[in-house]
Formats: sequence, C-alpha cells, structure tokens
Amino acid sequence: MWAVPCLLSWAVAALLVVCAHGQLSFFQRPINDTAIVGMSASLVCQSLPSNDTVLEWFINNAPAVPDGTRRVLLTGTGDTSLLQVSFTSVLESDAGLYTCRLTNVSTPNNESIEASAYLTVLVAPVALVTPSPNNPVIVNGIATFSCNTTAGTPPFTFAWLQRVISTETAVTSGVISTATTSSLTVPSVTLADHNEV
Repeated sequence: MWAVPCLLSWAVAALLVVCAHGQLSFFQRPINDTAIVGMSASLVCQSLPSNDTVLEWFINNAPAVPDGTRRVLLTGTGDTSLLQVSFTSVLESDAGLYTCRLTNVSTPNNESIEASAYLTVLVAPVALVTPSPNNPVIVNGIATFSCNTTAGTPPFTFAWLQRVISTETAVTSGVISTATTSSLTVPSVTLADHNEV
C-alpha cells in the first residue's frame, strides 16, 4: 500500500499543501543567495500555519539573532509560519550556511526537519588603471593600459570600454576589446583614438 505524506492541489490560484497529522513539511525552503558587500539580502523559510510548530534560523549552526542595529532582522508572520532573515547592508562576515529548522513541539521528542541555504558575500573590486588615461601618446605610437584590482572577490573578469566624448553628441561607450585579461594594447594610435579608456 502506498502512503502519501503530503497532498498537493491548486485552489484559487494558490498552491495548497496538505500533510498528514504529525508530518512536518516546508511550504517554502530557503534558497542560496549571493550579495555584494553593502547590498541587501534575505533568506525566507515558510511552513504551514500551526500552533504545534516553531520555525528557527541558525547561522553556521548557531541560533540567529538580530544584531540590535536593524542591519540584521528576523521577521515573520503572527503565526510564525514564515520566518525571514534579512540584511540591510551585508558584511563579508555574514556569509555562511543558514539553516531553517521546523520543530513540532507537540511530539514527545520535538521532531524536526531542516532546510539550508548558503549566503555568498562578494566584495566589489576596486580597479586602478595605469598609466593614467591622461598620459599623451604620439600618433602611430603604442598605448598600453593595465588594470589592477586592489580589493574584491576573485575571479575577476575584465572588459575594456572606450568612452567617446563629442561636443555634438552625448557621451557614448563601446567595447573596444573583448579580451578578458587585465591589460589592453592599442598597437597604432590614431587621432580618432583620442578618448577615454
């Protein structure tokens, strides 16, 4: 005989999950997220509303608690069937494994299930182009530019753009090299190359 612990059905354009008594199930599991330092991020976990269940967040196996600065928030619905951990300004130290635990407090052994997601935090690169774009190069000369990153989370991808400045038209940009390396060489400079890289 087949046992079906949960039944899925559509009702009034919403997904309804019906579980057998005592069967724990997530309505929405947290999913992996990636954020850049200083940006916002959030992880959401949701169960079916029940007076017998409790949702909790753990960060790297430690209970998640708000940091008191309103930068890290734990918010939920009145029946605690939805619990969200939110960051208004992500720090590198916020990266890690986030686990949502759903516990049935009405069972003798507090039966629980868990769902986890990773929050990856990237540091935006800081680029320094050398030589300065204002260095003069003679016609038919060679111009070589190098871009070094002083911070950021590797791997880095490079794209070289040329910004054309004209008194008759608005400033426009265009890709001048599809090279993904940190240097660019313009082998024979012309007067038409007089723009910003």
